[in-house]
Amino acid sequence: MSELVKQPENLTISPIVREHMIVAEKYALSDIVPIHFRGKPEDIFIVLQMGEALGVQNYMTALNEITPIKGKPTLSAKLAMSLAYKSGIFKGRFSYRHEGESWEDLIVFASATLNSGEKVEVNASIAMAKAEGWTNNPKYKSMPVQMLCYRAALMLIRRYAPECLLGVPVVDVEARDIKSTTVQDTKANVDQLLGLEEGEE
Repeated sequence: MSELVKQPENLTISPIVREHMIVAEKYALSDIVPIHFRGKPEDIFIVLQMGEALGVQNYMTALNEITPIKGKPTLSAKLAMSLAYKSGIFKGRFSYRHEGESWEDLIVFASATLNSGEKVEVNASIAMAKAEGWTNNPKYKSMPVQMLCYRAALMLIRRYAPECLLGVPVVDVEARDIKSTTVQDTKANVDQLLGLEEGEE
């Protein structure tokens, strides 16, 4: 038994926390979990706790859609949109359209209808992607419309339903070209999580 599940006898731990500790120990030994979680039960435990707070009940969904990026647990765009749809803040799903005759001019518009009936729209462009450094990801060249759809959707969620994300950063990790880094110090990671600034990528 590792240090994760060894606790002082007088410490009261809720059943779900203890379950997450045990599951984290087992999953860390598996070759099925994403490689950046193998042998790291502490990281898995944090992700399971985040998944619980976000309402993600399936453990493997949490491990596949919450990825450590530069030492911070980060939601995938796919999970962020799923949480937004389930929240009831939006009526139906987002819709998209794009404009521009060349890659340089490409703009994607994401629109939605709020539960109040108000129609809202935001846009993301290659010009914006360049300015923010997103085009370092080669998927902005190979599948630019899809990548800008992700970005525009996330902008809609941040602007009109930020409570769905609980302040957790989100990136377009569906591309899987971003190199993940695991957290080396669990306590430092928890402190970092609690101190995340709004809008941080």
